[in-house]
Amino acid sequence: MQSYLERIKSQHAKRIFFPRILTAAKVDKQTRIMNERVVTDLWRRLRAATPDLAEHKRSGFFQKVCGVSQASVSRWKTGENEPSLANAKAISRATGFCVQWVLEGDGPERWQHDQSDVDKMIDALDALPPEDREDILRYAEFRAAGK
Repeated sequence: MQSYLERIKSQHAKRIFFPRILTAAKVDKQTRIMNERVVTDLWRRLRAATPDLAEHKRSGFFQKVCGVSQASVSRWKTGENEPSLANAKAISRATGFCVQWVLEGDGPERWQHDQSDVDKMIDALDALPPEDREDILRYAEFRAAGK
């Protein structure tokens, strides 16, 4: 039979350690557990985009750039949420990395065009309905393929 102290320690351990296990179980297969925290591929890309920042300052940087709370940045880190397009654009402007690469890990890492032209294109696309954006994307892919 467990003593009162042993039961309290056991209950305390369950409250501390089980939430981490459950959080890790909820996150998709692309994640890895690092330093007892779940870190997503998105957060790895955000780290790569800000190599000069210490880990403890990185969250504050994204809070300031995007105008979001610490909780929002923490959700990006654990995979509970992703940055909005507006936040990804802010990160892109601050770091020089492509929006698509920041969000998806696809495409070139860095802008290969004048940033102001890209910003104008993104702003114009944001103003369109989703089905029009898809049409424009298909056309751009068609043109890029040399057809």
